[in-house]
Amino acid sequence: MECTAARQQKHLARHRPAPLPRHARLGAAAARALKLSQAPGRSVAYFNMEEYESAKAAFEAAHALEARRETATWIRKCDAELRGAT
Repeated sequence: MECTAARQQKHLARHRPAPLPRHARLGAAAARALKLSQAPGRSVAYFNMEEYESAKAAFEAAHALEARRETATWIRKCDAELRGAT
């Protein structure tokens, strides 16, 4: 009787899935890019484009992951701009 690991290797060799088409691989890359969209650089870009609500949401998400004084300062800047805009 064959070892289970050897049987699994033979099975995988016979039933290897086809490679993903290019558009599916690009979709996975886009999903990763969306995850990274909350990065601090993106938050600053929102702020510089005067999209203060989006900037604040992104800074708060970053602050929830790692509480830093810098992100807290940016959140206060966003709040000040939002108060001034009303």
